[in-house]
Amino acid sequence: EEYTQAFFGKWAIRFNQKQVFFDDDLVTDDRVTAYFDRLRTENAIHALVSTARNLKGAFKRYESRYANIDKPTLILWGENDIWLSKELGEKYQKAISGSVFCVLPECGHVPQEEKPLVTAGLMDDFLQGRLDPEPARQP
Repeated sequence: EEYTQAFFGKWAIRFNQKQVFFDDDLVTDDRVTAYFDRLRTENAIHALVSTARNLKGAFKRYESRYANIDKPTLILWGENDIWLSKELGEKYQKAISGSVFCVLPECGHVPQEEKPLVTAGLMDDFLQGRLDPEPARQP
């Protein structure tokens, strides 16, 4: 953990945000500082590293269980997500019966931050039953 903190700084936050946002203009000093400040709280870095380690293999580990999901499921995906491919989202959509898969154009890994109004609108449409399951939907 000490090793991680020694190499942790705003530069690392900025680097990650440049990867997860499609629109580089959203990577502002204020956003970087907000993320940085949250990660400086006690044990935050440890939790982040632990989560990253536990994600390794997590998708494969639970893959066989997706077909058991029997609740309405909305899958939101940024078309330009470089961390998780759109094909993974398509795989979830096929495995989860009746799920709705929405792909947000010009959007990266964090649609809730990059396109909050579109994301909220899709969530509202889903909760109100206005979205039908289909292979992929462009908002």
